[in-house]
Amino acid sequence: MKNKVVSKTNARNNFSDIYRQAKNGETIIVADRGNAYVAVVSIDKLKIETKKAVSVFKSDIFGLWKNRDDIKNKTSVEWVNEKRLERVKDTYGTLPSRYKSNS
Repeated sequence: MKNKVVSKTNARNNFSDIYRQAKNGETIIVADRGNAYVAVVSIDKLKIETKKAVSVFKSDIFGLWKNRDDIKNKTSVEWVNEKRLERVKDTYGTLPSRYKSNS
């Protein structure tokens, strides 16, 4: 079966029809100014294997930093801002005036 080629405008204006055709197994190529950039196909045709989502709380890296002393009693924003100021001080040797109101 030959692939159907439609313009980007046609795809936008007739997406319901294109969706239905793709769902029924056809491949629709969407072209912009004669150049094909996108194909609309059904998931079954792609044969994509999906992974089951894993909670971040069950991830191996969750809690990796929980025992660090430099993070305790600070919010993540406070800690990141502190590290950024340290980097600026290291770069310039001193804290530029635009940062002094924040410290």
